[in-house]
Amino acid sequence: MKEWTDALKISNNIYQLMSKVSRKKTEHQIKEIYLEFFGHLSKIFWESGLYLFHTYALQNVQYLTKSLKDNTVEANKIINDQFVIAALSIPLNSKVNNFERLSFNYLPASMKDFDEANIMAREEQLEMARMLQVEGYPTRQSVIHYITMENIHSVADEHVGQLYYLIEQEESPFVISRKGQTALDALCKSNPSLA
Repeated sequence: MKEWTDALKISNNIYQLMSKVSRKKTEHQIKEIYLEFFGHLSKIFWESGLYLFHTYALQNVQYLTKSLKDNTVEANKIINDQFVIAALSIPLNSKVNNFERLSFNYLPASMKDFDEANIMAREEQLEMARMLQVEGYPTRQSVIHYITMENIHSVADEHVGQLYYLIEQEESPFVISRKGQTALDALCKSNPSLA
């Protein structure tokens, strides 16, 4: 918990410094600075196993990459692939998502060790979400909704789009298993950096 708190404070300090410096930069320079910041932040979250925040950092990278007009179609496609795969990597049954649904008036027997540290962790997560420019509480569902609304899965690699459809739309576990393995193998062969 201490390492997470320290990382949060350092990230927030860097973010605040970037906000102050950005007043003296052009819009293009600002986007490049934030693009690099969110890129590094996504790597930190990935290594920490915080896949939801990793995906939100990549969402910012995806948005900024798309808004920079000097990027190639291939560069945009690569970040779209990474973003969709990251979103699919967020656990379907996340303790964070379950935690947000709990009423603070009721605590199940399994949470007898509930204490003030959990409230502090929740506040730190909300603070991190604000830094990642997320309105409200971050959820897997909101990321998937964004991908669907922006139609990002359809401009990603064919195999990434197929995996997205299978995980988000297909109901048969047999179809998901069979077609998903084929799509995953093809994706790893065609784009080893996503493996």
